[in-house]
Amino acid sequence: MFGLGLDTETLRLLVQSDEVSNMGKILYLTAVVMRPKTITELAAGAGLDRTYAGRICTELEAAGWMRLQGHARRRVPVPSAPLALQKERAERLVTLLD
Repeated sequence: MFGLGLDTETLRLLVQSDEVSNMGKILYLTAVVMRPKTITELAAGAGLDRTYAGRICTELEAAGWMRLQGHARRRVPVPSAPLALQKERAERLVTLLD
């Protein structure tokens, strides 16, 4: 864990992912660090155009690495992990608790 809510396994899987562009990986990590309230805030923190950052967030969402909560221009980018990774971790926890 890096003190950011991101563990080394998740980081490794993100870096190895072919579904996410390099800019997507950078924007994901920026979102983890910043915890932005809007895509506009995330874009400003990353030094990107809001429209471009929005497209990258949509790419991340399609790959399961981000949830966009809310609607229209008030969408909140929330870093996540793909469902398969979440299920694997849940199963691992159940095994540890048994």
